[in-house]
Formats: sequence, C-alpha cells, structure tokens
Amino acid sequence: MFCTHCGRENPDTAPFCFACGRPLSLIGPSSPPAVAQTPARYAGFWIRFAALIIDTLVLTGASLIAAIPVGVLTLLGSDDFAVNGTVAGYYLVSFVGSWLYSAFLESSAMQATLGKRAVGIVVTDTRGRRLSFGRATGRFFAKFLNSFTLGIGWILAGVTAQKRGLHDFAAGTLVVFGTRDARTSASGDSTLPTTAEQSS
Repeated sequence: MFCTHCGRENPDTAPFCFACGRPLSLIGPSSPPAVAQTPARYAGFWIRFAALIIDTLVLTGASLIAAIPVGVLTLLGSDDFAVNGTVAGYYLVSFVGSWLYSAFLESSAMQATLGKRAVGIVVTDTRGRRLSFGRATGRFFAKFLNSFTLGIGWILAGVTAQKRGLHDFAAGTLVVFGTRDARTSASGDSTLPTTAEQSS
C-alpha cells in the first residue's frame, strides 16, 4: 500500500505510513466509507517525562497516606517490626497502586493518567482505539523492560518515528496528543483525535 501523502510503500496491514506517520486509507471494493482523519501528533520523550513527574508525585502522596494504617497496626509489635512493616506496607501499596492507577486510568474514557491528562496526551492502541484493561496492564509491566535495557527503552520514545518506548512496542500502544477518547467510525474502526480535539 502506498501513502497518498508522501508516496512511501508500506505493508498492507500498516495503519500508519512508516515515513510520514499519516493514517493509511483502506483500499478495495469492500473498503468502509472514508473517515476524515488528520496526522497523529505523537508525544515525545520530554512531554511524557513531565507527565511521569506529575504521576510520581500523585502516587507517592497516595502511597504514603495508604501506608499509614499499616504503620499504625505494626506499632502493636516491636519497634523493628513496626519500622519494617511500615516500609514493606509502603512498597506493597506503592507497587499495586501504581499498577491499578495506570491500568484503570489508561483503559478508562480518559485514556490517560492524571499526569498525561495534565499535559494533554492520551494512550491508544496502534489504530487509535481505547485500550482494554488487559492491554493497559501489559503496558505497565512492559515498562520493566526499559529498566532491563539500562533506560534505552525510554530513550526510544524520543528517537523513533512514532515516539514509542520499548514498552509501547511490546504492548502495541501509542501516546498521542489529544484530550478525548478515540471516536468510532461507522465501520467500527477508530480514528486518532482530530486537530480540533488536539487543540481544545
């Protein structure tokens, strides 16, 4: 399939042009009616880093608050047990809370954590559709691959054409500018947020 914008040849199953990033139109007699689309504006490394800072502050505060009851209960034991129990409770709440926070919000109608929403970006699959909870969960745990590659997985979000980190490739996701969930066309396929939606 050739891109009608830049002329680059792409695989027939590719949703976006590998050269310019524009959505590829379906071709053939059984193709659904054309849906007006605009090029996706992919969120790069720094805007995603800003969102991460906000999310980290939110999660740290929530984890500290949630760990207080654990600390109170452990005060009934020895001092060492109280300290160790509080620390263990904090990390347990922090890990589980981070997973549920990311997975629930990125698979919700917002398609974004509070940090991503604050900077105006959303998470979609590679066709611009809202994530399922399972895919959002996979994306969260795939972030550990970035640590295993000494941070190279994060750097990919700044240098690849679609600004995808290693966890995005693993989970089949994109991070784009937009403040509304992807709209569904009459054919059942979803489109990425339009320019009007991105600037609203």
